[in-house]
Amino acid sequence: MTATQMSPGLKAWAARALELGLGWFWGGNLTPFILFDDASGQGHLVDLQNVSGVVGPELVEVGRAIIRDFEPGQFYALGWDGFLTTAGIRQDAVFAEVGAAGEVLAYVFAQRYKQAGSGELARVDLPLVAAVTANLWARQKGRRRARRVGAASRRKGRRPTSRR
Repeated sequence: MTATQMSPGLKAWAARALELGLGWFWGGNLTPFILFDDASGQGHLVDLQNVSGVVGPELVEVGRAIIRDFEPGQFYALGWDGFLTTAGIRQDAVFAEVGAAGEVLAYVFAQRYKQAGSGELARVDLPLVAAVTANLWARQKGRRRARRVGAASRRKGRRPTSRR
C-alpha cells in the first residue's frame, strides 16, 4: 500500500494523532506519546517520560519498542515534536508514525506549525507523509509472541517489560 492507497481509517487515525500532538505540545509538554487501540477496541494514550525528565530521541525509540511489545489492535500512533526541513527551510512540526494491524508499511506524517499570537500552535499548510517505514506490528521471523496490554509475565516474579 502506497501513501496514496492508504486506507481512510489510517488517514483518520493520523489526523487524530496530529491533532492530539498540536494540543499536547502547545501546553509545553514535549514528551512523545503513544496512541493505540488494543485488540478489544479500547483506546489508550501513553505519555513517554524518563526518570531524569530529559526529552530526547531515545524516548521515541522506547515508544517504538513499547508498541512492538504489545498485541496489535487496530491502529497505533507514536507522536513527537521536532523539525521538518523542506526546500531548505527548517520548520517546527508534529510527527505521527502511524500503522495498522495486518499491514506491512507504516507512515510518518508531519504537520508543520508556528506559534500563533495567542500562543497556540497554528497549522502551516496540510499534513504530509514525511516517510514510509516498516509497520511496528508486522510479524518478524523468530520474534516472540507479543503480550496483551496489562498481561502478566508467565515467569514468576517478573513484571512485563518492553526490553527485548
